[in-house]
Amino acid sequence: VNKSEAAKIVPGVLLNELLYHLNNYVPIVIITDGPMGGIAGNRETGEIYRFGIYEDCKIKDATGAGDAFGSGFLAHFSNGKTFKKSLIFASANSTSVVSKIGANRGILTGREELHPMPIQKL
Repeated sequence: VNKSEAAKIVPGVLLNELLYHLNNYVPIVIITDGPMGGIAGNRETGEIYRFGIYEDCKIKDATGAGDAFGSGFLAHFSNGKTFKKSLIFASANSTSVVSKIGANRGILTGREELHPMPIQKL
């Protein structure tokens, strides 16, 4: 979910507050905050990451950005990739989609070479 959606579900304003509350309901929580990146927590492994955007790009159309992030994460994670690598792929997928016009142009295949991005384990 994005930050404003999370704040409608549970109490809190800061990303870490929202993550804490949502993690009481589901084992994996990812909260995006547009160009500010986001936060993600996996209750089963104890991993929490604060992440930035994959890369700075000109946004041509934000349609599908959240769906691209979610589908990118699920595709990678369900194929056995680590929580961290799945977050990186999700962010790269979203970045690729917003740099094109339309909700599904720019979708990554999973075979692309990805560069490092700002991601910090908390």
